Amino acid sequence: MGKQATPPGDDGPRAHPGQRQERVSNTQPPVHHEITIEGILDPRWPTRFDALQLTSDAAGRTTITGPVADQAALHGLLARIRDLGLAPCSQCAAPTATTSDT
Repeated sequence: MGKQATPPGDDGPRAHPGQRQERVSNTQPPVHHEITIEGILDPRWPTRFDALQLTSDAAGRTTITGPVADQAALHGLLARIRDLGLAPCSQCAAPTATTSDT
């Protein structure tokens, strides 16, 4: 089978040679992450970050927020930020809301 084509300018998912890309667990929900970078991004940038939301503040920073499937997906997202020449200044995972039966 041939290599799957990606749209021009889209690097697509990355894997190390010999590694298969797949979701690690269908039982664990994605974790909500917030990554803040220096600078205000142009409106065309959200297409580079899949279903994640981008918001900018008055201090000149952009925050990328949304669910990230697992650690591999988080590393891929951080690598994409690095490869685009963006300067991250913070990253955090928000705790997942849980319900109690008691």
